[in-house]
Amino acid sequence: MRSPAILLCSALLAISPGASAWQTEEPGIGPVCLYAMVSLGEEIGKRCSNLHDERIQAVMSASVQKLDAYFAKGGWTAEQMATFKRKQARVGVPDPEGLLCKGDAVSFYPESEAAAAQVVALTDRIVSKPRPLEWGDCL
Repeated sequence: MRSPAILLCSALLAISPGASAWQTEEPGIGPVCLYAMVSLGEEIGKRCSNLHDERIQAVMSASVQKLDAYFAKGGWTAEQMATFKRKQARVGVPDPEGLLCKGDAVSFYPESEAAAAQVVALTDRIVSKPRPLEWGDCL
């Protein structure tokens, strides 16, 4: 059975084949979708030494922190956020097969500083105003 994070990656990649996961013009991307994607990207950077880049990791961590604050302001508790990250981004979940470090999952870790800048732009756009904490049309 595939992990929830891998299923999420597969579903997200299926909607825009060949596109970067970090397109800033996703018309209906919801905050929950972005939170899952950015949290997964951050976790991949933490676990996958073959992908890890200090500058990109700093961007991913800062984006997760912005989204943490946004979701807390929207009413999510620390426990709800931790559960969400565990289920959607495999935070704290063992990955003995290293599935987060290969295949479709790696597309959620920005491949360059330019791609990381897209993460920042999209995160800033989403957190710039109150909106329903929904998935949007990313799935």
